Amino acid sequence: MRYGRDIWTEDFAIQSWRDLLGEYLTVFLADLKQSLKSSRTLLAIGAPRGNVLGPPFGNITLQWRTWIEKEIVDRLIIDQNSSNCPSMWHDLWPMHRGYGYLQNYLDGFNMNPLREDLSVEYQPVFCNLPARLYLARQWQQRSTVEEETLLEHPLVEGLVFSSFRHDNPGPVRRTDWTA
Repeated sequence: MRYGRDIWTEDFAIQSWRDLLGEYLTVFLADLKQSLKSSRTLLAIGAPRGNVLGPPFGNITLQWRTWIEKEIVDRLIIDQNSSNCPSMWHDLWPMHRGYGYLQNYLDGFNMNPLREDLSVEYQPVFCNLPARLYLARQWQQRSTVEEETLLEHPLVEGLVFSSFRHDNPGPVRRTDWTA
């Protein structure tokens, strides 16, 4: 018991719990990075933008700054969305929608605009470090103008799209699913 509390029977500091869960993810990624070193394989991670995992996983602290500063990840892809299926745009886990999240990328709660986050939150952390930042765009409607504008930001290395959505039109054409 790191904090001297039994969470099954005693009140505890919920933010310390969220931070601890985030730390477990960071330890896992650090171990994975160490395992990949001998093969010289890069580690790329997709995550929501912000400081918590958000829907549907809860308010677990997302320690992306540590991943970059300690060179745990080589590539960070932000604006991932674990609440929508990238191939069919189904809403997954609808019971995990709504309020209660410290940040919610689905409705923008407690989130800055993307361009502001790139400059204010992400750019200072990435400065002079080898990791590279990419933006997930598969959940956005395509816009050449917006995509070109995002690519002009000095931090953005590229845009990431789901191969399922654009390269697998068969399931969409069948229309045997419900939205």
